[in-house]
Amino acid sequence: QSTWGALDLLFLDRDHRRSQVRVKPMSSPRSQSLSHALKMDASDAATNEGVDEYEVVSGGVSEGGSLGEAPCGGEEGEASDVYPVVAPEVEQAELLGLQEALRAIWASDDIISMSSSDCDESRAGSEAPPAAGSSDSKGLAWRALKTGLVYDARMRTHFSLTDKTHPECPDRISAIWADLEAAGLVSFCEHVPARDARTKELLTVHTPKHIKTVRLMESLSELQLTMFQRNLNSVFLNADSSRAAFLSCGALNELTLRVARGELRNGAAIVRPPGHHAESDECMGFCLFNNVAVAAQTAASQLGLSRVLIVDWDVHHGNGTQHMFYDSKRVLYLSLHRHDDGTFFPGSPDGAPEMIGKGDGTGYNVNIAWSTGAMGDAEYLAAFNRVVMPIAYEYAPELVLISSGFDAAENDPLGGCCVTPDGYAHMTHMLMSLAGGRVVVALEGGYNLDSISASMRAVVETLLGKPPPALSWRHMRPQPGALHDIGKTLAAHEGRWQCLGGGRPAELSDEERLWRAAELAALSKISRARENLHSDVEPDPSRKRSADTESSDSGRPRKRRRAFAGTSDSDGGSGGAATDDSGVPLLVCVDSDSDSEGEHEAESDSEIGLEALLGGDLDDDDDDD
Repeated sequence: QSTWGALDLLFLDRDHRRSQVRVKPMSSPRSQSLSHALKMDASDAATNEGVDEYEVVSGGVSEGGSLGEAPCGGEEGEASDVYPVVAPEVEQAELLGLQEALRAIWASDDIISMSSSDCDESRAGSEAPPAAGSSDSKGLAWRALKTGLVYDARMRTHFSLTDKTHPECPDRISAIWADLEAAGLVSFCEHVPARDARTKELLTVHTPKHIKTVRLMESLSELQLTMFQRNLNSVFLNADSSRAAFLSCGALNELTLRVARGELRNGAAIVRPPGHHAESDECMGFCLFNNVAVAAQTAASQLGLSRVLIVDWDVHHGNGTQHMFYDSKRVLYLSLHRHDDGTFFPGSPDGAPEMIGKGDGTGYNVNIAWSTGAMGDAEYLAAFNRVVMPIAYEYAPELVLISSGFDAAENDPLGGCCVTPDGYAHMTHMLMSLAGGRVVVALEGGYNLDSISASMRAVVETLLGKPPPALSWRHMRPQPGALHDIGKTLAAHEGRWQCLGGGRPAELSDEERLWRAAELAALSKISRARENLHSDVEPDPSRKRSADTESSDSGRPRKRRRAFAGTSDSDGGSGGAATDDSGVPLLVCVDSDSDSEGEHEAESDSEIGLEALLGGDLDDDDDDD
């Protein structure tokens, strides 16, 4: 209720009977901090009359700062919230009412029925997605499938009560939508209606206590909401925050399931609040529910997917997503973010490249942690080419989810990086080569309205099939510091992925070994014959010129010869041959149609050597091998 008088809580007990509890403000010793109430569980409520005996914790922004460059300092790290001044007796009544409400829902072992969409879960389906390149369930060819687009203006109702200039503002999604409409892209997409997240979907990654706490927010007064948010890490709340959070998560879930089932080619979700900072039991960093994590786990559990890839290019590390899948190989989490030795938000060592997962998930958590700002297209594409795509190809995901924060874009007030819309288009285009093109892009951060609109437009155009524009080579030389950061990630995963030089070489079959041995023996004879010819025979220049003329006049295709990698052909010497991991010499093909005098001589010598070995003239055979 907007004016606090009483709080009605409706929930289901374990016998599925509807119960109603009315909680009214009660008189008790004055509390010193809301954090006392937040730290009280059901056992505390049963054994303690008041909360004065608890340790006092001051309010304000918790350690780790805002989403800017805090806790290093600066204007972006300072709390700008302005809380209303109220009478002590009013504050006491509000606080006690909030405590009682939290006790009531946390003491229950059952889950509240969260939304009306829980009643129509039969729509979701549980069939496995079609194989890549096949037709969907309606018989439509892949080319006929559309790009899905999710947007709902109701998510604009989530805003800060205490900071009217907060960067995570409602205009973020409306500006993106208006830009897509102005560019004419919306008409080419299929609009997917947003819905509330279902309880069983949220329970895949969040605790029952957290789900009930978020739902409770819509029943609190403004004063209680401001009390609540003081004890959270960079989170603002109002009465509509809960509804926006359920819509944001549910909209992405619906889009992801449709793409994974093959009903849509790919999709983009223009949603807020964002999600990748939200932990399983805690709101954090502008995030209430972890949208992408819920979507990944829901798709995996409902559709039986065994390999889901999450690529997070938000400038901040997705601590919540990492923690939820840290010991699982069912979801591969790849994050590119500013780390600044742990001082950039969220301000913990969890974003370091050495954090590679544990247990079954060892090697399935990949952090590319930038040590400073000013990273742009060159640095991000270098990371994609050297780390992201090699690992992704080897992992062979069945679904790709992108935590698409655009706060690494140029001119963003918090990120301090300079990725262009073209850079985002190229990264999207590369990821579309995975999972049969089943890619879902979910909006995370990004706080410059012009930058996020242009970046999302470039991403949606790429999803629709527009080739990314060419990038100038002048802007494609990465900073040495970025290459050093990429090297740290490669070192941390050394031995974990074969594409990065790890693991044992592939075993050769007996038939492959015989073929390689025969090929090696034949080429060794050719090499020895070439040596003998160089020592005993001086090539006739007139023969070389006539051969060139005959080859040119006859129009025959140019010949190619094979030689050991590492062998010097120009001087006839047989240097040491390079070998692969199996100890077999590597072979290289060399074009015989070369302008080099030495290479022409080597070609002639090679043909003479083959004639000597095979007992005939190679030119007599019209079949070109």
